[in-house]
Amino acid sequence: WENYRNNAAEGEYPKEVWMTETHKDYTSWNDGLSIAGAIYGALEHGNVSWWTQWAFEGPFVNQGTPTGTLYAMANFAKFIKPGDVRVTTTSAHNDVLATTFINEWTGKTAVVLINKGEVPLSVKLEGPGVSPIWSGHNTAENRNLEKITGIKNGVTLLPAKSVTTLLGISFVWGNLFTKANDSTAVNDSNAAGRIYPNPSDGKFYLSDNDVSKVEIIDFNGITRRSINLKQGESSVNVEGLQAGIYILSAQLRNGKTKQERFVID
Repeated sequence: WENYRNNAAEGEYPKEVWMTETHKDYTSWNDGLSIAGAIYGALEHGNVSWWTQWAFEGPFVNQGTPTGTLYAMANFAKFIKPGDVRVTTTSAHNDVLATTFINEWTGKTAVVLINKGEVPLSVKLEGPGVSPIWSGHNTAENRNLEKITGIKNGVTLLPAKSVTTLLGISFVWGNLFTKANDSTAVNDSNAAGRIYPNPSDGKFYLSDNDVSKVEIIDFNGITRRSINLKQGESSVNVEGLQAGIYILSAQLRNGKTKQERFVID
């Protein structure tokens, strides 16, 4: 995969890498796990921007019934969206394959973890700016993209021979997604200081006093609260909102908009 990726990047006109030549009929969950591994390899090592199979009937459905391969692929396709950026991810266990994609504007993060081993494994995601709160779905022989309910303190149990996607909002900004000479980049090295306290349990304050309107947007992209602020007003009431990670979209009086991530305890 590295050779394909490097060859595509050469020359005056670099090209995207697409995977279009896959076909594997579904006969057991091992086939679904194999395809998940193939997608992982294409994304993580080939840097592909598109992946598909030759046929729908056989790999994804069998006489109208969804197969494990369809659900395994959904662990990628349902949560990794166009425009997301792949970031470096390392695994501390040989049986766990990991790849991570982040939306550069919202911080929405999707981490796909494949446990290819025969025993369940507990994992914890760690790193600068990593989301403190996660939700997730996993697929295994008897699980079809089922919601995970047992994530505690960031620790997740990966069933044996399974594909798991964890979703969070990472507190990353600026240099991760912009070039050093990008004059349009916003210097957000002190982003956390613009909303305080963060996390908040009912009210937070903005360090910018020129904000005219704020919108509180939840993990699913739904605007949960819209608040107009008077000149000089800096406090925002978030009482009544469920605990979790949110996006604050702040409209400045000069017409510009800034976005920040914050946590409600």
